[in-house]
Amino acid sequence: MKRKIIYNAHIITMNPQLDIIPQGYIVIENGKIRELIKKAEKDCELSFLTIRDNTGHKTYVRTAEMTLVKAVYDVLGADRVRKVKIEFTIGQGYYCKVDMDEKLSLKHVRQIS
Repeated sequence: MKRKIIYNAHIITMNPQLDIIPQGYIVIENGKIRELIKKAEKDCELSFLTIRDNTGHKTYVRTAEMTLVKAVYDVLGADRVRKVKIEFTIGQGYYCKVDMDEKLSLKHVRQIS
């Protein structure tokens, strides 16, 4: 783990060979998982998790799922959609159930995507 500090919410690396900050979805701050939107209160030791890490991958998937659910409500209308449920995965795809009076059509799916 490389030592890094946060100063005024800007990440500064302490490793002179590292010119860029690695892309990350979440960060481990002093041994605790933190979201990137959280501000550090003091100097701390950080390591970044990406989709290559198990926890980082789970975070990425969960974020994509929440984004999909929000898109369904936003595009089809929160007043028309009663519930959106991600049932299970099949390979790289997801089986989702949208509960609404109207039958979900290919047109709806294209609007969401």
